[in-house]
Amino acid sequence: MFNKIPFEVAKKLLEKPLICRDFGNWIASKKNSYIYEFECGLLDQDEMTCSLHVKFHYFYHPLTKVTSYTLSVFDKQLYGMERVYQLEVKKNKKKIKDIHSKPHEHFGDMRNAGDEGWSGWNFTDALEHFLKQTNIKIIGEIESPEEFKLK
Repeated sequence: MFNKIPFEVAKKLLEKPLICRDFGNWIASKKNSYIYEFECGLLDQDEMTCSLHVKFHYFYHPLTKVTSYTLSVFDKQLYGMERVYQLEVKKNKKKIKDIHSKPHEHFGDMRNAGDEGWSGWNFTDALEHFLKQTNIKIIGEIESPEEFKLK
C-alpha cells in the first residue's frame, strides 16, 4: 500500500508550514459500518497544491467500546503513496498488551512509542498532537467523528 521513506526525508517534507482547508465530511466506509474516513490535499505556505495529503481513519465499535484514530500524512507519487507521518491511537477498556496496538507514531521509517497518557486521548487530543508534529494549520473546522451533528 505504501512505502517507508527515511526519517530525514519525512522531517524535511514537514518542516515548512502546511495548510489544510476545503475538507469535506467524514465518510462512512463501505466495508465496515464502524469506520469513518476523511481525506484532504494539503497546500504549502503559499497556498499552492503540493504532493502531500492527509488521511484520517476513525473506528468505534459500540459493543466492545474499542476506539481507534489513525491520522496520516502521505506523499503521493506516480508509483503510489509514501507514508510521511502517522499517529495511531487505540483506546480499549482492556489493557492493550500487543506492542503494535499500543499508541505510537511513525515519522518516515522511524517508530516512536507513545506514552500511557495517549490511550486516554479523544479525537481533539490526537488531532492537536498530529498538527503539532506535522506543522499543519487547519483553516476552518474538522468536526470530531465522535460527535456527529445533524445539518
